[in-house]
Amino acid sequence: MAIASGAATLVANSKVRVEDALAWRKGMLSFNQERLEDIASEFNRYNRQQLVIEGDEVAAIRIGGTYPASNPGEFAQLLGDAYGLRIRKTPEAIRISN
Repeated sequence: MAIASGAATLVANSKVRVEDALAWRKGMLSFNQERLEDIASEFNRYNRQQLVIEGDEVAAIRIGGTYPASNPGEFAQLLGDAYGLRIRKTPEAIRISN
């Protein structure tokens, strides 16, 4: 099944994509190779401690997976471990950089 959007854009629709989009209902955020910049924005909607992405190269990293929406610190630590990114935490923000 496909959904037409506009004159020439087709987006594949599947049960998995629908489940991913609704993951927030279970307190989870699900991403499929999305830019870190966009993922940070989604985490920031749910948390007082904000993810701050520093640098265009870091912002462009593509990430996939499902993560607890209420734990940006755990997500940031995973980024540090997996990508060797620098993580600096304060009560207000978690800064992620090269």
